[in-house]
Amino acid sequence: MTARYRIVYFIPDPLAAERLAIGAIADGHDGIVLARHHGNSLHRRVTPAAGHLVEASLGELTSIQSVDDLPLSLGPQIVAGPVWALPTNVGNVQGWLEDTLFPAQTRGTRAASKAKVVRRAHEGIRFLATRHVDRFVQTNFSLPERPPLGAISQYVEGRDETLLLEPISLARPNAEKELREVYTLLAAYASVLKDDTTKRRIVYVLAGGHSKTRDRAIGQLKDVAEVVDTAQPADADHLVAQIESYGRQAA
Repeated sequence: MTARYRIVYFIPDPLAAERLAIGAIADGHDGIVLARHHGNSLHRRVTPAAGHLVEASLGELTSIQSVDDLPLSLGPQIVAGPVWALPTNVGNVQGWLEDTLFPAQTRGTRAASKAKVVRRAHEGIRFLATRHVDRFVQTNFSLPERPPLGAISQYVEGRDETLLLEPISLARPNAEKELREVYTLLAAYASVLKDDTTKRRIVYVLAGGHSKTRDRAIGQLKDVAEVVDTAQPADADHLVAQIESYGRQAA
């Protein structure tokens, strides 16, 4: 069967006609491949929140099984162009896509893009962006007097309290490792902040993953933080409302 590919676009403004190519997906003997947008030209043309959305979407595209349909979870701003057939003599699908569709991308940039992994924090920002509260969220909370603890991925300053936020996706290939890392980090913060009532630790679990895995992870994380299951609409709405409320307090 002839391998196929599609160019994937980001629409910065749904009311405008502009589409920005962010990469390409293909099927065939090399499986699903992704050619990232070359250089930093995209990020110079969009807001930081839009850039996070694009990065998370690129990561999600690496796990799709067919070019026929994009996951609905990508939202209306990520769209795919027509399906095209790859030349029959193409051996390296990834290389052909990068060299043909994104010729300005150098070999060094290509190698870096292959190695780049979309962090779970970006997936969290993408979720918050779909709910229009990402503008209230800052990144990398740390305690200067406790540098060995590491940084909490996200936080929201309120008038009297700070929300410390850690997203986790149980659909990611290394979900178990990340679950352990988040648990360990928040357990350390729980110990240090046990007498500090102005810091609230919250893990928000993104949609995806097996239901039994989700239930087990949520049960474990409740030992070290408040846990929000974003697959539950009411819980997700409550988290979003809290982020907006705290963010507006500090504005």
